This record gives sequence, structure tokens and C-alpha cells, in this order.
Amino acid sequence: MKKNGLLTVKMLLLCILTALITSTPTRAVTIFWGSSVNDLLFDSSGNPLDDSFTFEIGTFGPSFNPEDANKELWLANWKILDRVTAPTSSGWDSATQFFSSSFVLLPDGTSSRGTEIGTNFVFSAGEQAFIWVFNSQTLDVDTEWALVTNGPTDGSTANDWIIPPLPDTCGCSSGSNSLEWRLSTAHQPDFGGVNDLDGPGNVTDTPPSYTLQTATLPEPGSSLLILAAGLLFRLRRRRYCDAKSERTADNQVRRP
Repeated sequence: MKKNGLLTVKMLLLCILTALITSTPTRAVTIFWGSSVNDLLFDSSGNPLDDSFTFEIGTFGPSFNPEDANKELWLANWKILDRVTAPTSSGWDSATQFFSSSFVLLPDGTSSRGTEIGTNFVFSAGEQAFIWVFNSQTLDVDTEWALVTNGPTDGSTANDWIIPPLPDTCGCSSGSNSLEWRLSTAHQPDFGGVNDLDGPGNVTDTPPSYTLQTATLPEPGSSLLILAAGLLFRLRRRRYCDAKSERTADNQVRRP
């Protein structure tokens, strides 16, 4: 009888413990991102970035890989976590070249800033995050872009800009449930440059040292002109070869 009583108490304690575990609120993770004090941010001409630039952090989803060759598809695949603009109250102080913000990655995979910036994207653990800096997202000759990230290519995964598991349970330097994604840790320029590493894009003046530099896009239609020139060359060559073959055949016919 006593043994049955102890078993009942153990079962009761187990049920209480299970209830406590399952009723514990799921923790959300806060991500702090931006530049750092004394960072050097330049445009393609080597001038400090001005108020016309916008800073966004987001991902391209789990399957799209942004490259220079497919940049016309970037905007269609871009999922925004947070956005910073001028003036200082909105996160971007061009006078000090400093931008910073934070957002909460909620347990359902959405960003706490989604409502404020007008988005409702859902993010999954493992997606690679990027910072996209631009004065316009239109593909034009005056458009300046920089797309940078911290990925696994540096051989260290400790500070990669990767969407964490939902909910996040890691212990990080800025708190038990937070992450820091700063330009100073970026090493991969998919466009423009970051931390003295040059990526794709056109620049006319590269400073001796920089944290981030935007680059201009190729002139619209330039690639088409190159393609057209190649096709024209092939067409002329084909016509030349055809004409040469006709003359050869005609000479053979005329021979006695």
C-alpha cells in the first residue's frame, strides 16, 4: 500500500513537471545590427554616404543565392527583417556615418518590425541574412548598391548571420537571448565592398581603408550591346564564309 502511494506521488510530480515545461513561454531572440562607431562608409566615388541611402537587413529565403549575374532577381526574392533610413531618429545618422537598429525574431518566424515597415515575411532557421545598402533599388546607371554578409566562407560559424533555431536557446555575448550582426564582422561582399574586400560593381575611387563601399551598377543595356556585337561578328563571319564557299564552288565549275 505504501509502495503504491509513493508511485502515485511520483506520477503526480512528473505530471506537474511536464505541465511546467510545456507552459513555459517560448523565448524570442533580439538581433542588434548596423555599423559601429568610427566605421567608414563610402559611395562609389569615395564620398561619405548621405541621407539618400537606405539600409535593410533580410534574407533571400532558403534557396535563392544572390550573385552579380542574377541581381535583376534580388528584389523579387528579398525578405526584409528591418529597415533603417535618415534622419537619426529613424536609425541613420549620415553626419557620423552611423546606423543601428534592432528587432525581435518572434517564435513564429516573423520580425517584430514587420508591421512598422509594412512587411509580413516569415523566416526559417538556417536562412542567411544580408545587409543591403542602396540609394535606389531600380536597376539604373546611377543606382548604388552594397550587399554584404557574414557567412561560412571565413571558416568560422560562431558569428555567422544565420537565422537561429526558433525558439533560440543559445547564449550570446550581448545577452542570453540576443545576437549582434555588425558590419565589422562582415567578410563577404556580394556587391560593393566591405572591410577592405572588393566585390562586384563599378567604383571610381576606392579609399585606402573602408568598412563599406557601395558600387554602381553596369550601364543598362551594356551586356546586351556586348551580346549584340558578338552576334553581329558571328553573322558577318558566317556571311564571309558562305561567300567564300560560293566563289570556290563557282571556280570549280568553270574549270575545263
